[in-house]
Amino acid sequence: MSTPGRLRVCAVCVAVPAATATATTSATATTATGSDPWARFHRQHVTWHGCALGPDDDSGRELDATGADCAVITVPLDYSGPGGRTIGVALSRLKATDTAHRVGLLLLNDGGLAGPGLHMPPTISRVMGEVAGHYDLIGVDPRFVGRRTPLDCGWNLGSAPLRSAGSDSAAYREEVAVAREPARRCERAHGDVLPYVTTRNTARDMDVIRAALGADTVSYLGYSYGSHLGEVYTQLFPGRIDRRSSTASCPRSATAPPCCAAP
Repeated sequence: MSTPGRLRVCAVCVAVPAATATATTSATATTATGSDPWARFHRQHVTWHGCALGPDDDSGRELDATGADCAVITVPLDYSGPGGRTIGVALSRLKATDTAHRVGLLLLNDGGLAGPGLHMPPTISRVMGEVAGHYDLIGVDPRFVGRRTPLDCGWNLGSAPLRSAGSDSAAYREEVAVAREPARRCERAHGDVLPYVTTRNTARDMDVIRAALGADTVSYLGYSYGSHLGEVYTQLFPGRIDRRSSTASCPRSATAPPCCAAP
């Protein structure tokens, strides 16, 4: 299915409430006064401003032209403790135009693994049409992607990251050998932050965004790997998801490992 076709399907899907898990929301989602160890993140002041960083910033100028604004949210590098090092996550916002029927926030992820999302609100707005007016469309550059604290390991592997692990152990060992040296180079350059470049931490960042923007729940639209990210967010924060739409479903079986999963 073409990208516009996928987006139209998702525009309909996002109007349907997601099934809510019954598990208890994790401690990082707690927002009660006096009991929230992450209060400085959940209650941070968000300063919105223009998106273009300069005359050559085409994506930023497009966002500005559509009436979007941008901001930076501060999140913990390491979610094991609230008092440590912090990093920034860049956001864009296209506000709901039908305020009488506003549903809330719709967080967007374009997939990847490491795909930026800051540019997404204008495109999603055009495809969703009238439905888009019910949401504040929130584009997010995930941690270490895009504008804030980008992590570049300098890999030049051509199509190697798209290669399959193969159908037998010999092919698997070959792929491990291909990946080992680039991984070591990346560890030498960025070993201090690599342990925190995880899907779970990206999902936790999403919940900081939710709280910082003053929402009790969020809706979510994700593509490819973004589908998996939406699943992880729902598992970690089952009480925080309103509507969720995904374009891919990652199989879980002994013979079909997760197609787009990450730690």
